[in-house]
Amino acid sequence: MKPIETSSRPRSAVVRAALCDEIADALAALWEQRRPNDEAMHQVRKDLKRARAALRLLRDAVGEAAYAQENVELRDAARPFAGVRDAAVALGVLRELLRTEKKPARRALLREVRRSLHEERLHERHKLLRDWKLAGLESALHDAGARAEYWRFPLDDAPVLRTGFERVYRKGRKALKQACSEGSTQSLHESRKQVKYLQQAAAIAARGGSRRLKKLAKRAESVADRLGEDHDLAAVQARLAAFPGRTKAERKLIARIEARRARLQKKALRQARRLYRKKPTAFLEQVLPG
Repeated sequence: MKPIETSSRPRSAVVRAALCDEIADALAALWEQRRPNDEAMHQVRKDLKRARAALRLLRDAVGEAAYAQENVELRDAARPFAGVRDAAVALGVLRELLRTEKKPARRALLREVRRSLHEERLHERHKLLRDWKLAGLESALHDAGARAEYWRFPLDDAPVLRTGFERVYRKGRKALKQACSEGSTQSLHESRKQVKYLQQAAAIAARGGSRRLKKLAKRAESVADRLGEDHDLAAVQARLAAFPGRTKAERKLIARIEARRARLQKKALRQARRLYRKKPTAFLEQVLPG
């Protein structure tokens, strides 16, 4: 992400500039090569997620209609890359499991899952490139960036940005509470998404130089990384559990993954509880005073 010169512009305009920069970066990743590799696809997804984080902060500034339109556009632009990226991430998890697994039967099972995921990744890539979706995505992103340039903001826009930040924080607290009570893969993944939204919002708002927001972004990123690793392991675990029957090797691998997930969850949720320990009003006064 590029630093932004704030000068005397409304802070909403600074956040809008961040949104447009992320869209431009996503387009640059697509233009760099006409058949983008996994890394480029991952970069596009990250850029568009950060663009949506900026949009969340501007929700009250641009109005519900504009927010709803742009949120759907950016979400839909990122979706075609999800299958390729998810398969690539799962392959990385399998490489790590294979690196530390010594038992031949378990290694054979992991290699079988790896073959399946590799075929899935190639299929998703072929589907994305074959259907000419990239051209449509580029056009949609161009249009979204152009529309954002016409947004107008009041000079005293601090209240709307605070409202946007508070909304992100409240949703994160709610998702964490549910994850702690349920402990399900779905609730943990939702908590991870909300923590990531907070991290991205803090990183964007910190472009004006706020050390508190930079520290908040770093803490949130640590939580999101651990919950993200847990989610990746859960995806591999689900594939193993889907095999017909249940061999000893499968049971041992699943138990190993479950133990690793339990450690990750314990650390992540402990960090997350500290991250969300303040009530929203007190939190805002700390990170966005005035």
